[in-house]
Amino acid sequence: MSDEETTEPKKLWLKLQTRTVGALNQLSDAMRRRNTRALIRFMVILASLVTVNAIIFQGLMAYEGQKHSWVTGFYWTLSTMSTLGYGDISFFSDLGRIFSIVVLLLGIIFMLVLLPFTFIELFYEPWMEARAASQVPRAAPTNHEWPRHTDFLRTSCQRSHSQTYPV
Repeated sequence: MSDEETTEPKKLWLKLQTRTVGALNQLSDAMRRRNTRALIRFMVILASLVTVNAIIFQGLMAYEGQKHSWVTGFYWTLSTMSTLGYGDISFFSDLGRIFSIVVLLLGIIFMLVLLPFTFIELFYEPWMEARAASQVPRAAPTNHEWPRHTDFLRTSCQRSHSQTYPV
């Protein structure tokens, strides 16, 4: 077997590996940017939701004749949305209690369902896939995937096993 015959498959194999790695890097960069934008969008929606609920909290507390600071409005909104709900601040009217239920349900949906699934889909799964792709394969490649320079080993082993030696 000539040197040209053995180096040509090596060049093709190296070219294929280089293209694959380059494409994966470009894909992972694009995915990382897309995922970061999606997470930022989700966090902006969540922050807007908390702010709107804190504003409504202030209005309902004024309707009931209670006076609380803006920090207390955000505190109540976040503690209710996170289902922590200390109970130190509460509404007396039915309208306020209905609002509390709505905030609690929004918190369950956004903070306990959507946020974990968003994080898992956008960051944890791609990280696990990249980690698995970077690990060393557990199985040896099949014969047609081996470089051509190992062919002489296979043929010499086959020849030595086929020969009989006198005892």
